[in-house]
Amino acid sequence: CQSCNRLFSETKATPIEGLRKPTSFIIQVLKTRTEGIGLNAACRAFAIAKNTLLLWERRLADCKDVLVIYALTHTFIEQLIEGEKLTAWSNYIRSGQ
Repeated sequence: CQSCNRLFSETKATPIEGLRKPTSFIIQVLKTRTEGIGLNAACRAFAIAKNTLLLWERRLADCKDVLVIYALTHTFIEQLIEGEKLTAWSNYIRSGQ
């Protein structure tokens, strides 16, 4: 912070503040839950405690709309990049090179 000359984590005052696992891991676990994997199965598969997963779900429940937009945007960008690669490859093949 420039006004008080203190350092803060990027996650300060967010639902993921203080969580020890990487955000990418948490998102992966929650994604499997939204795909229909049960609580016990997800905990076994990712070697986490039930209370941990329930905590993540409670904390991030209010962020559902933002996470959906993030996921859609991420998917769109991935498809856009793949489409551009396919177009470049197709142009390369058509040019006979």
